[in-house]
Amino acid sequence: MTNWITSPPWARRAAPAPATGQTPQVPRAELLSAYRNGRLDEAKRRHGSPLLAFIGLVACAAVALMVYLAAQNGSFSNGGAVVDHNLANASQRVQAPIKNAESKAGNALENAGQSLKQRAGDQTPRQ
Repeated sequence: MTNWITSPPWARRAAPAPATGQTPQVPRAELLSAYRNGRLDEAKRRHGSPLLAFIGLVACAAVALMVYLAAQNGSFSNGGAVVDHNLANASQRVQAPIKNAESKAGNALENAGQSLKQRAGDQTPRQ
């Protein structure tokens, strides 16, 4: 609290009005308007990225899976070995059709080259 003798007049504050026990009534329309404005302001402030939320959810699921495997197998190294084994199996399943397609394409090209050579050899040059 400031001293009225040492403080300048512009720094003095008026004394608050005594409380009467009743709260002032605010019109309902003003309350609803203030409520809507507050909700909009809060929604703007807390707007997040759904993509980042999804990435966070996937990361949490991966961590939960690792913790579950570690608890099931007794240690994190055993749980990691299980994950590595599953990833290797999945990788082999995916790569098998690709390798098969590569070999078929190589054989087809080789056969096509040989048939072209035979055609070229069968044709006699015209004079």
